[in-house]
Amino acid sequence: MTRISTAQAVRYLRRSTLAMALGLTLAGPAAVMAQSNVTGSIFGQVANHQGSTVTIQNIETGFARSVSVDDTGRYRFSSLPVGRYKVTLQDGQNVVGSRDDVTVVISGGTEVSFGAPAEATNLGAVSVTASALPAIDVSSVDTRTVLTSEQLQKLPVSRSVMAAALLAPGVIQGSSYADAPSFGGSAASENAYYINGYAVTNPLTSIGMTTLPFDAIDQEQVLTGGYGAEFGRSTGGVINIVTKRGTNEWKAGVYTIWSPESLRSEPRNIHFANTGFYPTTTDGKLYQFRNKTNYYTSTVGAYASGPLIKDKLFFYVDVEQNRENGTSVLSFSNSNSTVARTGWNDYTYKMPRWAAKIDWNINDNNIIELTGISDKTLYDSSRYAFNYATETHGSVQNGGTYTKDGGDLYVGKYTGYVTDDLTVTALYGTQKLQHVQTPWGYDPSCPYVSSNTQNQAPGLVYGGCQTVTTTRLKLPGSNDKTYGGRLDIEYRLGDHDLRVGYDRQTAESFTGSQYPGGYGWIYSYQTDPNAAIDAGHGVVGSPAAAGGLGNQGYYVYRYYSTQSAKVKTEQEAQYIEDRWQVSDRWLLSLGLRNEQFTNYNGDGKK
Repeated sequence: MTRISTAQAVRYLRRSTLAMALGLTLAGPAAVMAQSNVTGSIFGQVANHQGSTVTIQNIETGFARSVSVDDTGRYRFSSLPVGRYKVTLQDGQNVVGSRDDVTVVISGGTEVSFGAPAEATNLGAVSVTASALPAIDVSSVDTRTVLTSEQLQKLPVSRSVMAAALLAPGVIQGSSYADAPSFGGSAASENAYYINGYAVTNPLTSIGMTTLPFDAIDQEQVLTGGYGAEFGRSTGGVINIVTKRGTNEWKAGVYTIWSPESLRSEPRNIHFANTGFYPTTTDGKLYQFRNKTNYYTSTVGAYASGPLIKDKLFFYVDVEQNRENGTSVLSFSNSNSTVARTGWNDYTYKMPRWAAKIDWNINDNNIIELTGISDKTLYDSSRYAFNYATETHGSVQNGGTYTKDGGDLYVGKYTGYVTDDLTVTALYGTQKLQHVQTPWGYDPSCPYVSSNTQNQAPGLVYGGCQTVTTTRLKLPGSNDKTYGGRLDIEYRLGDHDLRVGYDRQTAESFTGSQYPGGYGWIYSYQTDPNAAIDAGHGVVGSPAAAGGLGNQGYYVYRYYSTQSAKVKTEQEAQYIEDRWQVSDRWLLSLGLRNEQFTNYNGDGKK
């Protein structure tokens, strides 16, 4: 079996983009299936049973559908919720064969074919149980890795979406300061991330994504190339998440994970190299004290799921609290002496997260899904003096900060199986991420004070009421938000599986910084007290004109320095895709995608 595919190319232009995906699959007898980015499909070939009926039923939710085998012996079910299914072939009321445990994965097709039965007398039914996935998905041309919840629990990787993605070929860790991977050499800012079909890529930086409790992941798909025209705004890869959902079985539990500090090795200190060029200043001396830089992590969570109405209405919820406590020391090379006033850092990360989902099988032809996800990161830092000579720290707090980042995501989705050949899906979502920064000892009513020794009059104390040392703070109310939706229509026409779609998403950000207290008192001095301070504009007179210390050239002015941006971008795209089963052994995938974006500045202008 041979498969040939070419990766989709998406190039951003000023006004619009045009992308085309082309792929070929050479495989055994198969029926092509298209599916959205959060569903899968079941297809197959039936020998000598044209006109028979194939029925699939979700083992856990009772959701069922039936289709007739066509004149060529093929059948297909598209846009199926991921999960485990039973597939049954019937000739009238007689069961000819069945498969009892068939797994459907994200954007993947699972082949379940029924061959001609062996000659035998009084042959009733043939039942085959097979839970393993096929080695090669002959219904698609992309390059992918799909990890199920069972596999994620067994794999020896960190409990994070990004860590699991690194298992895919061609995926490596990106920049050290951002928890985002690099696909095939692309930058970490060139990826796309989805949860239950909604794009959750960071709207301001494009680096990273909104995440969720690790145990709430049902399947994680990593696309590294060849993906279809329904995906866009990415020249790297795609990480696609589908959350768990409730079933007819009641389930509940608690879990905890603890990685103690005592079982971690102590990091080694870093020293300057012995170059012989600076024998008394740096050679062999301490560069960074790391010996006491250590931490512990813990996770505590609980989950529950079950049927609100059997076979109809289900719920799932998972709540967890992640925590990291540790200490660190400011690099010695960044301090001005052997004692750093804020060199010792005692910090805590708290990451409360929850995920909830409601699934309503109105009937076998109409499904509604509602998803809610919360992802927040709280950082609390307390800083103390640190003595590098004695390797000890003080007990009086001199600084620190508190930050809060993250927010909530809500997604609604409808799937309608209008006919055996026509499927419609519609999705809408919204997300808001807040950014809060509060330094230790910060008083919002106290202005920032700036002065140096040269500009200070003898005998006066320059400090003001503001105790924080930072010169810039995030603007109150800083946030990022997105909202938008998509519509996908799929139609089966003979050997062609046609898909058209439209998506639109708006991203807005309010960001910036200002002086602590909103403005600053800037103390200054000039050698000629009688010279005008603002001679070029003639607005401000000389310091001496004000009398007092102005006669000596000292003066002060109130300075406002607020950097803010309230920006918006509107993105939309249209695509059409045809997966054509040219013959039993050839599949041709053709797609066109057209993208547009409009950027708006703070005045609402394009």
